[in-house]
Amino acid sequence: TLVVRSAVPFEAWARRERPLKIFVACDFTGTAEAALRWIKGLAAAGPCEVVVSYVDWPLDEAGRLGITGQFLRSHNPPQVQQILERELSERVGALLGENVARIRVEPSIGRIDSRLVEMAREEQSDLVVAGTHQRHGLGRVAQPSISRGLLRDAPRSVACIPAARVETIERQSAP
Repeated sequence: TLVVRSAVPFEAWARRERPLKIFVACDFTGTAEAALRWIKGLAAAGPCEVVVSYVDWPLDEAGRLGITGQFLRSHNPPQVQQILERELSERVGALLGENVARIRVEPSIGRIDSRLVEMAREEQSDLVVAGTHQRHGLGRVAQPSISRGLLRDAPRSVACIPAARVETIERQSAP
C-alpha cells in the first residue's frame, strides 16, 4: 500500500533534483526485511537518504539480553542501546549494504506507531516505509498494527510493504 500525501518530493526525486528522504520503521521480522528490500529497489532507481529506526520497549530488551539492574523504564541502559544499535546496523548492512542508511534506535513505553510518526517528522522524511504483517481476526486485537497507525497518523507519504513469507529473524546477542 502506498499513500502519497504530496507528490512534490517524488517528482523532484524522479527528476534527480534531490534525494528522496526515506524513514524506515524496522524491527527484527520478515516484514521489516521485505521493507528494506523494497527500499533497496527504490534506491537503485534514484538517490535516497535512508534512516532506519527501531523503537524498543526497554524492559523487554534488557530482559532478552539478560541485563539486570536499576534503570528507568523509559530509557535503555547504555549496554542495551549499544547492542540494539549493533544488531540493527548489522541487519541493515546485510540487506542494504554498509553505510547506506543511518541507524536510529530509541526506547519508548508508549505507542510505537506514535513515536515513529514523531521520529519521521524530526527527520523531515518524504516517505515513511514499514513492513506489514497483515494480521486478520483476533490477531489484530492481540497485537495492534504499527503500519495501520502509520497510515492513519503520519502526515507524510507512507508505504506498507507485505512480506511473501513472514518469519522472525533470530537475533543472537551476548550482553
